[in-house]
Amino acid sequence: MTGLTGGPVAEVPSGLNDDSSTRAQQRVRRDKAREASDGFCGAWVLHPALVPVARAAFSMTSLGGPESMQRDRPTTTALVDPQRLADTTSLVEAPTLSGLRGNLRVSLRYLTAWFEGQASMVIDGQVEDFGTVELARLQMWQWAHHQVRLAEGLTVSERLVDRLMNEEVSMLLRRQPAARERIELAAQLLREAVGPGEPPAFISSRAYAALMGEQVSPVAEQSAA
Repeated sequence: MTGLTGGPVAEVPSGLNDDSSTRAQQRVRRDKAREASDGFCGAWVLHPALVPVARAAFSMTSLGGPESMQRDRPTTTALVDPQRLADTTSLVEAPTLSGLRGNLRVSLRYLTAWFEGQASMVIDGQVEDFGTVELARLQMWQWAHHQVRLAEGLTVSERLVDRLMNEEVSMLLRRQPAARERIELAAQLLREAVGPGEPPAFISSRAYAALMGEQVSPVAEQSAA
């Protein structure tokens, strides 16, 4: 059986003796140990300093080589119907308010930087790209669409998302007053992507059209929902 590679390590250590670097290493070690125990044979990292951290987790499990790691793993394909995919009642933990706010903050900051020409950037110790925005905005849309209840007791709604969006936009404007135009454009695209109705299939396509000065049309018939 061919070995499988696990998810990417997006953490970026800020210093050898920094507390944030220690926490980042702990998160990577814990995450890669889980993947190793699940039968993966390795992972790719975005910062060379984390190569030995990720490698150590797999070396503890892969003494017999990649094939031995997956020898006892099921080879059949699970059949999952659409109803089970949409069912969130079996989830052990609920989304959090900080997670919702974090999705908004990272998306706004990335889109603002993207309009200035940055393809990837480090936000809160992690390397982010447009894939982060696509995942974050769809997650927020799903939470609002299904009125998911947060761990703090609040229900995700259009009103809650809008309030948090206004707060994050205000904070970003205070930090980057010269970027007002880009921040407002990023906020506009993000509001459309997480608002009511069908979400756009790709927010990146709409962002590119806006960057080129094209008129951004209403959300097309093709959607991501």
